[in-house]
Amino acid sequence: MENEGTIKTILVIGGYGHAGTKIVKGLLEKTAFNVLAVGKRPEKLESLVRENNSNRLSVEILDAGNTDKLTLYCQKADMVINASGPFSLGGDEIVKTVVQCKKPYIDIANEQLHLMNLRQLKPEIEESGSMVFTCTGQSPGVSTLVIIHLAEMLREVNSIEMYGVAGRMPSPDQALASIMSGIIESSLCSTTYIDGKQVYEPLGKFIKKQTFPEPIGEKKLMSVPLNDSILIPEKIKCNSVRTLFAIDKEFSPILFSIMRWLKPHKRKWAYKMLEKIVKKNLKCSYEEGLTKGFFPGGYIKVIMTGSKDIEALIAVEDNSVMVSYMPIVIAINYFDNPENFKGLLTPADKYTFDTFNNELDKLGWKIHLEVNRNSKQ
Repeated sequence: MENEGTIKTILVIGGYGHAGTKIVKGLLEKTAFNVLAVGKRPEKLESLVRENNSNRLSVEILDAGNTDKLTLYCQKADMVINASGPFSLGGDEIVKTVVQCKKPYIDIANEQLHLMNLRQLKPEIEESGSMVFTCTGQSPGVSTLVIIHLAEMLREVNSIEMYGVAGRMPSPDQALASIMSGIIESSLCSTTYIDGKQVYEPLGKFIKKQTFPEPIGEKKLMSVPLNDSILIPEKIKCNSVRTLFAIDKEFSPILFSIMRWLKPHKRKWAYKMLEKIVKKNLKCSYEEGLTKGFFPGGYIKVIMTGSKDIEALIAVEDNSVMVSYMPIVIAINYFDNPENFKGLLTPADKYTFDTFNNELDKLGWKIHLEVNRNSKQ
Protein backbone atom coordinates (compact mmCIF):
# COMPACT_ATOMS: atom_id res chain seq x y z
CA MET A 1 0.00 0.00 0.00
CA GLU A 2 1.45 3.34 -1.02
CA ASN A 3 0.52 6.92 -0.40
CA GLU A 4 2.00 9.91 -2.24
CA GLY A 5 4.51 7.62 -3.94
CA THR A 6 6.22 6.34 -0.79
CA ILE A 7 5.76 3.19 1.26
CA LYS A 8 4.86 4.06 4.83
CA THR A 9 6.91 2.81 7.79
CA ILE A 10 5.18 1.58 10.94
CA LEU A 11 7.14 1.70 14.20
CA VAL A 12 6.01 -1.21 16.41
CA ILE A 13 7.01 -0.83 20.06
CA GLY A 14 7.27 -4.23 21.75
CA GLY A 15 7.45 -5.98 18.38
CA TYR A 16 8.54 -9.34 19.80
CA GLY A 17 5.84 -9.68 22.48
CA HIS A 18 2.60 -11.65 22.62
CA ALA A 19 0.69 -9.16 20.48
CA GLY A 20 3.65 -7.43 18.85
CA THR A 21 4.83 -10.52 16.97
CA LYS A 22 1.41 -10.96 15.36
CA ILE A 23 1.08 -7.25 14.58
CA VAL A 24 4.47 -7.33 12.85
CA LYS A 25 3.58 -10.53 10.98
CA GLY A 26 0.16 -9.18 9.97
CA LEU A 27 1.59 -5.90 8.70
CA LEU A 28 4.14 -7.76 6.59
CA GLU A 29 1.60 -10.25 5.20
CA LYS A 30 -1.49 -8.07 4.79
CA THR A 31 0.02 -4.69 3.79
CA ALA A 32 2.93 -3.23 1.87
CA PHE A 33 4.10 -1.14 4.84
CA ASN A 34 7.68 -1.26 6.04
CA VAL A 35 7.96 -2.28 9.69
CA LEU A 36 10.48 -1.04 12.24
CA ALA A 37 10.18 -3.23 15.34
CA VAL A 38 11.83 -2.10 18.56
CA GLY A 39 12.35 -3.56 22.01
CA LYS A 40 14.89 -3.94 24.79
CA ARG A 41 16.01 -7.55 24.17
CA PRO A 42 18.34 -8.04 21.17
CA GLU A 43 17.94 -11.84 21.14
CA LYS A 44 14.15 -11.47 20.82
CA LEU A 45 14.53 -8.97 17.98
CA GLU A 46 16.91 -11.35 16.18
CA SER A 47 14.36 -14.14 16.57
CA LEU A 48 11.67 -11.87 15.12
CA VAL A 49 13.82 -11.27 12.03
CA ARG A 50 14.43 -15.02 11.56
CA GLU A 51 10.73 -15.83 11.91
CA ASN A 52 9.59 -13.29 9.31
CA ASN A 53 12.45 -13.22 6.79
CA SER A 54 11.29 -10.02 5.07
CA ASN A 55 13.33 -7.18 3.58
CA ARG A 56 10.55 -4.83 4.75
CA LEU A 57 11.32 -5.59 8.41
CA SER A 58 14.07 -3.85 10.36
CA VAL A 59 14.72 -3.95 14.10
CA GLU A 60 16.40 -1.69 16.64
CA ILE A 61 17.12 -1.93 20.36
CA LEU A 62 15.02 0.64 22.21
CA ASP A 63 13.76 1.24 25.70
CA ALA A 64 10.58 3.19 24.95
CA GLY A 65 11.03 5.05 28.23
CA ASN A 66 14.06 6.78 26.71
CA THR A 67 12.35 9.89 25.33
CA ASP A 68 15.28 11.08 23.19
CA LYS A 69 15.74 7.74 21.44
CA LEU A 70 11.99 7.23 21.05
CA THR A 71 11.78 10.66 19.42
CA LEU A 72 14.54 9.67 17.00
CA TYR A 73 12.73 6.52 15.92
CA CYS A 74 9.37 8.30 15.72
CA GLN A 75 10.92 10.72 13.25
CA LYS A 76 11.89 7.76 11.06
CA ALA A 77 8.33 6.39 11.01
CA ASP A 78 4.93 7.43 9.65
CA MET A 79 2.92 5.77 12.45
CA VAL A 80 3.53 4.23 15.88
CA ILE A 81 1.80 1.09 17.15
CA ASN A 82 2.49 0.41 20.83
CA ALA A 83 2.15 -3.26 21.81
CA SER A 84 4.26 -3.03 24.96
CA GLY A 85 2.48 -3.04 28.30
CA PRO A 86 1.75 -2.51 31.09
CA PHE A 87 0.43 0.77 29.71
CA SER A 88 -0.44 2.15 33.13
CA LEU A 89 3.32 2.35 33.80
CA GLY A 90 4.51 5.17 31.57
CA GLY A 91 2.22 4.56 28.60
CA ASP A 92 1.00 8.16 28.63
CA GLU A 93 4.60 9.42 28.48
CA ILE A 94 5.13 7.43 25.29
CA VAL A 95 1.97 8.97 23.86
CA LYS A 96 3.20 12.47 24.77
CA THR A 97 6.41 11.86 22.83
CA VAL A 98 4.60 10.52 19.78
CA VAL A 99 2.11 13.40 19.83
CA GLN A 100 4.94 15.93 20.05
CA CYS A 101 6.41 14.29 16.94
CA LYS A 102 2.96 14.72 15.30
CA LYS A 103 2.74 11.05 14.37
CA PRO A 104 -0.45 8.93 14.46
CA TYR A 105 -0.48 6.47 17.34
CA ILE A 106 -2.32 3.19 18.08
CA ASP A 107 -2.15 1.00 21.19
CA ILE A 108 -3.81 -2.16 22.51
CA ALA A 109 -4.10 -0.94 26.10
CA ASN A 110 -6.72 -2.40 28.41
CA GLU A 111 -5.96 -0.42 31.58
CA GLN A 112 -8.42 2.16 32.89
CA LEU A 113 -5.67 4.37 34.29
CA HIS A 114 -4.10 4.63 30.84
CA LEU A 115 -7.44 5.66 29.30
CA MET A 116 -7.93 8.28 32.01
CA ASN A 117 -4.41 9.61 31.44
CA LEU A 118 -5.04 9.90 27.70
CA ARG A 119 -8.29 11.75 28.30
CA GLN A 120 -6.26 14.26 30.31
CA LEU A 121 -4.03 14.66 27.25
CA LYS A 122 -6.95 15.20 24.88
CA PRO A 123 -6.31 18.97 24.38
CA GLU A 124 -2.68 18.32 23.39
CA ILE A 125 -3.71 15.49 21.08
CA GLU A 126 -6.29 17.65 19.31
CA GLU A 127 -3.88 20.58 19.06
CA SER A 128 -1.29 18.34 17.38
CA GLY A 129 -3.79 17.49 14.64
CA SER A 130 -2.83 13.84 14.89
CA MET A 131 -4.54 10.62 16.02
CA VAL A 132 -4.28 8.66 19.24
CA PHE A 133 -6.32 5.44 18.94
CA THR A 134 -6.44 3.38 22.14
CA CYS A 135 -8.15 0.19 23.41
CA THR A 136 -7.70 -1.65 20.10
CA GLY A 137 -6.86 -5.18 21.28
CA GLN A 138 -9.04 -8.24 21.73
CA SER A 139 -10.57 -6.95 24.97
CA PRO A 140 -11.19 -4.06 24.89
CA GLY A 141 -11.32 -3.63 21.13
CA VAL A 142 -13.02 -6.54 19.39
CA SER A 143 -15.06 -7.21 22.55
CA THR A 144 -16.23 -3.58 22.65
CA LEU A 145 -17.74 -3.78 19.16
CA VAL A 146 -19.26 -7.21 19.81
CA ILE A 147 -20.96 -6.10 23.04
CA ILE A 148 -22.42 -2.95 21.47
CA HIS A 149 -23.60 -5.01 18.46
CA LEU A 150 -25.43 -7.46 20.72
CA ALA A 151 -26.91 -4.71 22.89
CA GLU A 152 -28.44 -3.07 19.82
CA MET A 153 -30.50 -6.27 19.29
CA LEU A 154 -32.37 -5.59 22.53
CA ARG A 155 -35.01 -3.03 23.42
CA GLU A 156 -33.62 -2.87 26.98
CA VAL A 157 -30.31 -4.04 28.41
CA ASN A 158 -29.80 -5.00 32.03
CA SER A 159 -26.56 -6.91 32.65
CA ILE A 160 -23.59 -7.57 30.37
CA GLU A 161 -20.92 -10.15 31.13
CA MET A 162 -17.98 -10.83 28.83
CA TYR A 163 -15.89 -13.96 29.46
CA GLY A 164 -12.46 -14.61 28.00
CA VAL A 165 -10.63 -17.92 28.12
CA ALA A 166 -7.45 -19.12 26.43
CA GLY A 167 -6.77 -22.78 25.69
CA ARG A 168 -3.04 -22.18 25.78
CA MET A 169 -0.62 -19.55 24.58
CA PRO A 170 1.68 -20.20 21.59
CA SER A 171 4.64 -20.21 23.99
CA PRO A 172 5.05 -20.34 27.80
CA ASP A 173 6.27 -16.76 28.13
CA GLN A 174 3.59 -14.96 26.11
CA ALA A 175 0.81 -12.76 27.57
CA LEU A 176 2.96 -11.80 30.56
CA ALA A 177 2.47 -8.07 30.01
CA SER A 178 -1.29 -8.47 29.60
CA ILE A 179 -1.65 -10.37 32.87
CA MET A 180 0.66 -7.97 34.70
CA SER A 181 -1.45 -5.10 33.40
CA GLY A 182 -4.61 -6.59 34.90
CA ILE A 183 -3.05 -7.26 38.29
CA ILE A 184 -1.38 -3.86 38.51
CA GLU A 185 -4.62 -2.21 37.45
CA SER A 186 -6.29 -3.77 40.48
CA SER A 187 -3.81 -2.02 42.76
CA LEU A 188 -4.73 1.31 41.16
CA CYS A 189 -8.43 1.18 42.14
CA SER A 190 -9.95 0.18 38.80
CA THR A 191 -13.74 0.01 38.75
CA THR A 192 -16.54 -2.24 37.54
CA TYR A 193 -19.88 -0.84 36.37
CA ILE A 194 -22.46 -2.18 38.86
CA ASP A 195 -26.00 -0.94 39.59
CA GLY A 196 -25.58 1.98 37.22
CA LYS A 197 -22.34 3.36 38.66
CA GLN A 198 -18.61 2.75 38.71
CA VAL A 199 -17.67 0.73 41.80
CA TYR A 200 -14.23 -0.26 43.07
CA GLU A 201 -13.94 -4.04 43.08
CA PRO A 202 -10.77 -5.67 44.46
CA LEU A 203 -9.24 -8.32 42.22
CA GLY A 204 -10.26 -11.80 43.35
CA LYS A 205 -13.54 -10.71 44.94
CA PHE A 206 -15.90 -11.85 42.16
CA ILE A 207 -15.36 -15.32 40.64
CA LYS A 208 -17.85 -17.20 38.49
CA LYS A 209 -17.93 -20.52 36.63
CA GLN A 210 -18.70 -20.74 32.93
CA THR A 211 -18.72 -23.63 30.47
CA PHE A 212 -16.93 -23.57 27.12
CA PRO A 213 -16.68 -26.12 24.30
CA GLU A 214 -14.39 -29.08 24.91
CA PRO A 215 -11.59 -29.66 25.55
CA ILE A 216 -11.69 -26.50 27.68
CA GLY A 217 -14.97 -27.30 29.45
CA GLU A 218 -15.91 -25.62 32.71
CA LYS A 219 -13.60 -22.87 33.96
CA LYS A 220 -13.49 -20.46 36.86
CA LEU A 221 -13.31 -16.86 35.72
CA MET A 222 -12.37 -13.83 37.76
CA SER A 223 -13.72 -10.32 37.31
CA VAL A 224 -10.90 -8.14 35.96
CA PRO A 225 -12.12 -4.56 35.38
CA LEU A 226 -10.89 -3.31 32.01
CA ASN A 227 -11.77 -0.36 29.79
CA ASP A 228 -14.98 -1.99 28.54
CA SER A 229 -16.37 -1.25 32.02
CA ILE A 230 -15.94 2.43 31.13
CA LEU A 231 -16.52 2.45 27.37
CA ILE A 232 -19.67 0.29 27.17
CA PRO A 233 -21.83 2.33 29.62
CA GLU A 234 -20.86 5.45 27.67
CA LYS A 235 -22.41 3.93 24.53
CA ILE A 236 -25.16 1.65 25.86
CA LYS A 237 -27.70 2.28 28.62
CA CYS A 238 -27.39 -0.69 30.95
CA ASN A 239 -27.23 -1.66 34.61
CA SER A 240 -23.93 -3.53 34.84
CA VAL A 241 -20.86 -4.50 32.80
CA ARG A 242 -18.38 -7.15 33.87
CA THR A 243 -15.30 -8.52 32.11
CA LEU A 244 -14.11 -11.88 33.43
CA PHE A 245 -11.10 -13.98 32.52
CA ALA A 246 -10.20 -17.60 33.24
CA ILE A 247 -7.84 -18.36 36.10
CA ASP A 248 -5.67 -21.47 35.86
CA LYS A 249 -5.09 -21.99 39.58
CA GLU A 250 -6.58 -20.94 42.87
CA PHE A 251 -5.38 -17.47 43.83
CA SER A 252 -5.95 -16.46 47.40
CA PRO A 253 -7.62 -13.06 47.82
CA ILE A 254 -4.89 -12.45 50.39
CA LEU A 255 -2.31 -12.50 47.57
CA PHE A 256 -4.10 -9.69 45.77
CA SER A 257 -4.47 -7.74 49.01
CA ILE A 258 -0.74 -8.05 49.60
CA MET A 259 -0.01 -6.92 46.05
CA ARG A 260 -2.24 -3.87 46.45
CA TRP A 261 -0.39 -3.04 49.65
CA LEU A 262 3.04 -3.54 48.04
CA LYS A 263 2.07 -1.30 45.10
CA PRO A 264 4.15 -3.06 42.39
CA HIS A 265 3.66 -0.09 40.05
CA LYS A 266 5.83 1.94 42.45
CA ARG A 267 8.31 -0.63 43.79
CA LYS A 268 10.58 -2.43 41.29
CA TRP A 269 11.31 -5.32 43.65
CA ALA A 270 7.59 -5.91 44.21
CA TYR A 271 6.99 -5.80 40.44
CA LYS A 272 9.77 -8.37 39.87
CA MET A 273 8.36 -10.63 42.59
CA LEU A 274 4.88 -10.47 41.05
CA GLU A 275 6.33 -11.06 37.59
CA LYS A 276 8.12 -14.18 38.83
CA ILE A 277 4.85 -15.60 40.22
CA VAL A 278 3.00 -14.89 36.97
CA LYS A 279 5.78 -16.41 34.83
CA LYS A 280 5.69 -19.62 36.86
CA ASN A 281 1.90 -19.82 36.48
CA LEU A 282 2.12 -19.19 32.72
CA LYS A 283 4.64 -22.00 32.33
CA CYS A 284 2.45 -24.42 34.29
CA SER A 285 -0.62 -23.40 32.26
CA TYR A 286 1.26 -23.89 28.99
CA GLU A 287 2.45 -27.36 29.97
CA GLU A 288 -1.03 -28.33 31.15
CA GLY A 289 -2.47 -27.08 27.87
CA LEU A 290 -0.09 -29.26 25.90
CA THR A 291 -0.97 -32.28 28.03
CA LYS A 292 -4.72 -31.77 27.58
CA GLY A 293 -4.47 -30.97 23.87
CA PHE A 294 -5.65 -27.37 24.12
CA PHE A 295 -5.35 -25.33 20.92
CA PRO A 296 -3.46 -21.98 20.98
CA GLY A 297 -6.63 -19.95 21.01
CA GLY A 298 -9.74 -19.73 23.13
CA TYR A 299 -13.18 -18.21 23.31
CA ILE A 300 -14.96 -14.93 23.92
CA LYS A 301 -18.42 -15.44 25.38
CA VAL A 302 -20.93 -12.66 26.02
CA ILE A 303 -24.07 -13.17 28.11
CA MET A 304 -26.54 -10.31 28.10
CA THR A 305 -29.87 -9.95 29.89
CA GLY A 306 -32.63 -7.47 29.15
CA SER A 307 -35.80 -7.51 27.08
CA LYS A 308 -34.36 -10.82 25.83
CA ASP A 309 -31.46 -12.94 27.01
CA ILE A 310 -28.59 -13.31 24.56
CA GLU A 311 -25.62 -15.63 24.64
CA ALA A 312 -22.94 -15.20 21.99
CA LEU A 313 -19.70 -17.06 21.34
CA ILE A 314 -16.60 -16.34 19.29
CA ALA A 315 -14.05 -19.11 18.73
CA VAL A 316 -10.57 -17.58 18.63
CA GLU A 317 -8.07 -19.68 16.68
CA ASP A 318 -5.13 -17.76 18.10
CA ASN A 319 -5.55 -15.07 20.75
CA SER A 320 -2.49 -13.11 19.70
CA VAL A 321 -3.73 -12.98 16.08
CA MET A 322 -7.07 -11.47 17.09
CA VAL A 323 -5.19 -8.89 19.16
CA SER A 324 -3.55 -7.76 15.90
CA TYR A 325 -6.79 -7.33 13.91
CA MET A 326 -7.72 -3.82 14.94
CA PRO A 327 -4.30 -2.09 14.85
CA ILE A 328 -3.70 -3.38 11.32
CA VAL A 329 -7.15 -2.35 10.05
CA ILE A 330 -6.83 1.09 11.62
CA ALA A 331 -3.36 1.58 10.11
CA ILE A 332 -4.67 0.76 6.63
CA ASN A 333 -7.78 2.92 7.03
CA TYR A 334 -5.78 5.83 8.42
CA PHE A 335 -3.44 6.10 5.43
CA ASP A 336 -6.40 5.73 3.05
CA ASN A 337 -8.13 8.71 4.69
CA PRO A 338 -6.07 10.42 7.45
CA GLU A 339 -8.52 13.34 7.73
CA ASN A 340 -11.12 10.90 9.03
CA PHE A 341 -8.93 9.90 11.97
CA LYS A 342 -8.18 12.82 14.27
CA GLY A 343 -7.94 13.27 18.03
CA LEU A 344 -8.38 10.70 20.80
CA LEU A 345 -10.35 7.70 19.55
CA THR A 346 -11.60 4.33 20.80
CA PRO A 347 -13.08 1.52 18.63
CA ALA A 348 -16.77 2.49 18.79
CA ASP A 349 -15.91 6.03 17.65
CA LYS A 350 -15.06 4.74 14.16
CA TYR A 351 -16.45 1.24 13.70
CA THR A 352 -19.45 -0.98 14.25
CA PHE A 353 -19.05 -4.74 14.47
CA ASP A 354 -20.31 -5.10 10.89
CA THR A 355 -18.15 -2.35 9.36
CA PHE A 356 -15.08 -3.69 11.16
CA ASN A 357 -15.81 -7.25 10.04
CA ASN A 358 -16.11 -5.96 6.46
CA GLU A 359 -12.64 -4.44 6.77
CA LEU A 360 -11.31 -7.75 8.11
CA ASP A 361 -12.90 -9.59 5.20
CA LYS A 362 -10.80 -7.54 2.76
CA LEU A 363 -7.72 -8.98 4.48
CA GLY A 364 -8.94 -12.57 4.48
CA TRP A 365 -9.90 -12.50 8.16
CA LYS A 366 -13.33 -12.84 9.73
CA ILE A 367 -14.91 -12.83 13.19
CA HIS A 368 -17.55 -15.56 13.36
CA LEU A 369 -20.14 -14.66 15.98
CA GLU A 370 -22.64 -17.33 17.07
CA VAL A 371 -25.70 -15.75 18.70
CA ASN A 372 -28.50 -17.47 20.61
CA ARG A 373 -31.51 -15.42 21.69
CA ASN A 374 -34.00 -16.53 24.32
CA SER A 375 -37.28 -14.60 24.58
CA LYS A 376 -38.48 -13.64 28.02
CA GLN A 377 -41.46 -15.61 29.26
